[in-house]
Amino acid sequence: MNDIIINEETRSHIKLMENPETAALKLNQQAEYYLIQGNFDKAYATCLKALEIVPNFAPASNTIGQIMEKIDALDSAINWYKKALEKQPKLAEIHANLGKIYVKQQQWHKAITCYEIATKLQPNFASAYRALAQIWHQIDKPELAASCWYQALNLKPEWATDLEYLKLAKTLLKYERKKEALACYEQALKLNPNLSQAHHNLGEIYSGESNWQEAILNYQKAIQLNPKFSWSHHSLGKAFANIQQWEKAISSYQQAVQ
Repeated sequence: MNDIIINEETRSHIKLMENPETAALKLNQQAEYYLIQGNFDKAYATCLKALEIVPNFAPASNTIGQIMEKIDALDSAINWYKKALEKQPKLAEIHANLGKIYVKQQQWHKAITCYEIATKLQPNFASAYRALAQIWHQIDKPELAASCWYQALNLKPEWATDLEYLKLAKTLLKYERKKEALACYEQALKLNPNLSQAHHNLGEIYSGESNWQEAILNYQKAIQLNPKFSWSHHSLGKAFANIQQWEKAISSYQQAVQ
């Protein structure tokens, strides 16, 4: 009996028929590579091959959406992202990608909806929180912007500098978000232990909670770093007065007016 010779094309066809999902996945990975290289035509053609194999393959529709975004065909990108979501509505990444297009079109409320869905589906989606923070800032909602930026930094603390943490803490305090502000000041001091303003403001938070010992420690540290800031001396005097250390209170008040 003659042996049956199977060529590579037949072999590939058999493999494809056995596992079309795997074949579509590999094609989409190839398309993503072409996309990174900036070869949009090949990326698009490769995605179409994947969709021929598995018509409901959401990752390929998502990749085409990214291709359309890269070439500024934004309405087409929206259509492809929506197609992907029809197939897999619980993929947070696609909701975020759609949100990014709406941002480019300045359709703020549609963008907010997309990013909020993304964060519900994937609570550790730091870049989605960051995008929400930027949108809330753009439409003049500083409290919501600060809240989302805090959530992003809670997941990715390396995204901000010491001064950015200081600024965020100040905003959070404005809206009585003391717990979050406290965390931001502490993170700022991890990055830069010599931030006198952070120590002073921590002292203010602890004073507001009648935690006089912690308040005193932070005021003293603030004074050590910036002895010319009279308000730290004044607040330190107030803290000493509240624990009836009168001599230290008087001395601090005197330093405040010198």
